Amino acid sequence: MPKESRIEEVNEYRDRIVEFVTVKAKDVAPNTRNWRKHGGDQRRTLDALLRRIGKGDILKAYRNADGELIFLDGHLRADLNPNESWHVAILDLTDEEAELYLAAHDSITGMAEIDSDKIKDLLSRVKDMDAGLKSMFGKMVAARDEEESYQDDDGSDFEDHDNGEYEIKNQGKGVVTCPGCGEKFIP
Repeated sequence: MPKESRIEEVNEYRDRIVEFVTVKAKDVAPNTRNWRKHGGDQRRTLDALLRRIGKGDILKAYRNADGELIFLDGHLRADLNPNESWHVAILDLTDEEAELYLAAHDSITGMAEIDSDKIKDLLSRVKDMDAGLKSMFGKMVAARDEEESYQDDDGSDFEDHDNGEYEIKNQGKGVVTCPGCGEKFIP
């Protein structure tokens, strides 16, 4: 275990993690404002990964005004087995801050760009991959390859009309990225 540093650090960002606990998933309440839906393919794929690798991440929660633990991240992992014990990072957030965290956390992660060559190289090294994982990665790489193949020379999927409006290029020809919000979709 790493030794605790006694050097006083000056950090740019506040550390909102105030506690780490280990609890059964059923002891953390689902967040009624969770906007993510977890379908069967995602459930099966995550279950296969957890069975193959095990737990590699913590769940995140905050305490509401009544002291009840409410999920911020980890709803699907908890749903897979409510009796499973998990490490949970508890964040010191207000209800308003918790809503912002819930809205932004996965969205920011989803903004990451995919380096097709690196992911293909990485996946070529992974052996004995579950069918669900193979399907997920195959769709991800195919979508990225399709997106790259339909971008014009300027790299944009949209024509900017200099009046705040955009016209979609390559209508119906694959995945495009909105220049305003970064959302990827098929027009």
